[in-house]
Amino acid sequence: MQTFHEFFGLQYNSINKVIFLYLVALLLALLALFVINRLLRMPIGSAWEAGGEDEIACRAVCLN
Repeated sequence: MQTFHEFFGLQYNSINKVIFLYLVALLLALLALFVINRLLRMPIGSAWEAGGEDEIACRAVCLN
C-alpha cells in the first residue's frame, strides 16, 4: 500500500504536511458553514431563530 505522497508522486517534507492540514481545516470550515446555512434556511431553522428572539413566535411553531 502506498502512502498519500507516493501515490501522487510528491516529495515529502514538513511544509507539505502543514499546507495539507491547513487545506483540510479550511475545507472542514467551509463545509460547516454550508451545513449551517442550509439548516437555517430550512423551516426548522426559522423556528430556531424565532425561539431565540420571540417567545410568542416560538409558541406559534409549537416549540417550548
